[in-house]
Amino acid sequence: MSNQENFKNFISKLNDRNLQRKRESGFTSYVLYSALIFCLYKLYKNVFYYFQNLDSLDIYNSIFLICFTSNSMIACYYIIITFQSEKKTFSNLTTIKHNKLNMNFYGYLLMFIFFLIPILSTFLSIRFRTTQLDFEYFLILGILNLISISILTKILVNNPKKIKIVKSNNDTIPIEAITFFTSLGVIIYSFIISVKIELFEKFIFVKIVILTYVILFIIDRIINQNNNDDNTFNLENFEYEIYLKNFNDDQIREKLQENYIGYLIDDWIEFNIKKINTSSFNIANKITNIKSQLVTLSKEVDAKKYPIEFEGRKKQIIGNFQEELKIEVNSFSKLINDIKKIINDKRNLTDIENQQLIDLEENISKFTSKYKDYKI
Repeated sequence: MSNQENFKNFISKLNDRNLQRKRESGFTSYVLYSALIFCLYKLYKNVFYYFQNLDSLDIYNSIFLICFTSNSMIACYYIIITFQSEKKTFSNLTTIKHNKLNMNFYGYLLMFIFFLIPILSTFLSIRFRTTQLDFEYFLILGILNLISISILTKILVNNPKKIKIVKSNNDTIPIEAITFFTSLGVIIYSFIISVKIELFEKFIFVKIVILTYVILFIIDRIINQNNNDDNTFNLENFEYEIYLKNFNDDQIREKLQENYIGYLIDDWIEFNIKKINTSSFNIANKITNIKSQLVTLSKEVDAKKYPIEFEGRKKQIIGNFQEELKIEVNSFSKLINDIKKIINDKRNLTDIENQQLIDLEENISKFTSKYKDYKI
């Protein structure tokens, strides 16, 4: 069997596995939507009961309870995350890929609501803090909320086209340990302090906050599941494209790395070396051809006697070359920025890979310097 058929079979088997995984998770999807409907119903019943029997709302104690409960829920979320290992495409290889966010508007909105509630309620709680609330506890809350703020900031400034290195053996144990113990401390102290707070139907009020966060968490799981379905759908379309256009082995590998799994770092360097060499060769040939035609034109038409004809035919020969050259130079300038970002991440690079990237950057810099302001 040829390599081409092997790659086609690989994509087909990959799609079959994803389809099987999707079928097996069908019951999970049913449970998620059922749980969402149930929690929405319980939230409605509790909110209706609470405000129907409420005479006056103690704003300060309500803010304190929202602060402690919401931070506890966020802490539970972080603890759950520490137990979930990130799924990597490879077990022991380094890949380079563009960071494509699979988050729509509702995903962004959900994350802001998820993290902003404890951040704002913590700020207000510190502002209205009474003597019965220990300030040391708010220091722990501050650490937890700094993590939340960093996540929100990352969401805001994250560029979907930002290139990154993906390495499965990154050491995240210290970060996970800090997050875990900080979250555990928040949960314990939140429970202890919440007991001291007096509020009308305190249990119902806390249940409302918890139900709100459970609903947000379920919606987050549903959005993640839909994103996974989108990835599966795109891979199925890729399989259809392979057979429709009869891609060969190299074409399948290139598109698979470019759009799905990312480039192995050696392949990415090799791919860009070929790219710069091909562009340099094509541009040099095109310049030689244009200059040759201009020499012929100068022999056939006297530029002084017939300037209009000469300039018209010269413009026709040059065509859109200057604009095409500008686009090519800008494209490689962006590639230089990507290479610099990768080189800065030295902890994920070997000395050989680092030197190869430096050499690649130098070659591309020479190309861009040569043709940046080039005029024929």
